[in-house]
Amino acid sequence: MAIAWGRGLNFWLVAMVSGLFLASTCLAGERPAPPAGVDLEYMPKLQRGQVLGTTIYGSADLESLSSAAEIEFQRLIDGGMRGFTLYVDWPDLESAPGMFALGELLNSLDMLSDLGLQVFLNITVGNIGDYNLPTDLSDGEGGLAPGVQLNQPSVIARFGALLDELVPELALRDVFLLGLGNEVDERLDHASLDELNAYRDFVLAGRNHVHGLVPDLPVTVTVTAKAIRDQSATWLGISQAVDLAAFNYAPIDQDWFVFEIADIAADLDQILALAGDGPLVIQELTCPSAPSMGASEQWQSSCLDVLFDRIIANRNIRFVSIFTLEDLGGAVCSAVQDVFLPALSGLPTDFIERFLDYLCAIGIIAEDGSAKPSLNAVLQALDRLPSARTRLRRMAGERPPAE
Repeated sequence: MAIAWGRGLNFWLVAMVSGLFLASTCLAGERPAPPAGVDLEYMPKLQRGQVLGTTIYGSADLESLSSAAEIEFQRLIDGGMRGFTLYVDWPDLESAPGMFALGELLNSLDMLSDLGLQVFLNITVGNIGDYNLPTDLSDGEGGLAPGVQLNQPSVIARFGALLDELVPELALRDVFLLGLGNEVDERLDHASLDELNAYRDFVLAGRNHVHGLVPDLPVTVTVTAKAIRDQSATWLGISQAVDLAAFNYAPIDQDWFVFEIADIAADLDQILALAGDGPLVIQELTCPSAPSMGASEQWQSSCLDVLFDRIIANRNIRFVSIFTLEDLGGAVCSAVQDVFLPALSGLPTDFIERFLDYLCAIGIIAEDGSAKPSLNAVLQALDRLPSARTRLRRMAGERPPAE
């Protein structure tokens, strides 16, 4: 599958560049009820308790890890890490209308399953400010082709045909949650109400289609923490069409400086209070280590310590994925930064520096494959999770204590 370097960009860049905000419009209605007999409160395909995972930037193949990084990755698995977030674009699964190419994705899922990792798979139909659509549905620049709306019956049927091929395969593997978009509020909060409603209708149709194939596979769409904090139009609309809430969180202010450690817990608590009841997923939990942002490797570790304290205290948070496993270095870092440079044109030089530094300094493993202090923060959090401890006892042949 193609590496999409834009994944994980948080809300501040688009807000700074565009300066446009759509007034939050409350859309009437309640979140649809789950299918009869399906208990989504506990996410039936995910092991009980809280699960921690990670991801590789751009969903690069696991085989891209260096030998040193593989050792640290295995340390996390041995310590009880049980999850992984994987992103894929619609065009990577459908090379031409009705022609599906699932082999690479399924191979990745099999590899992750062999490692004992359950997967949150996000098909990034919408990704930050762009759509990732087949060529005939796209304008080639991240928008919709003329005359195309996502809620057109032909588009819904087209995606349904893909789901018919894909979802039964997911049921045979360790996929516990299916996403249909990442940080979609970055576009939809600045779009027309018709476009927002079209995305909501598309998601609802996809959700119902998935449940018709695999009733216990929940469906979500990831938004930014800002969308929840602001109770934005996208958050209020999309939340009607999904089974559970998923969001990305990074304690970074609008000027791209990190928060003071003392302020992080209250900020996350505010987001959690506004997200409502029911199971929650943090698709991307990010604490950078770039000094230009006011961070450091020690700040990154302390940031994760604070966030894990709050997460473990909120047991309705069922899955958290650390974004990301590795820092980027050298040519890879430069290539990622080059993707974003055009959108940064005209912004203050120091802001650009902080943002570009952020892109390459968000891993818990350094670019040379060695562990940063934050990796130990993750291992310590895993040691506090009953689900991870129980799994390790079972692997050792011990009887877990009664709960």
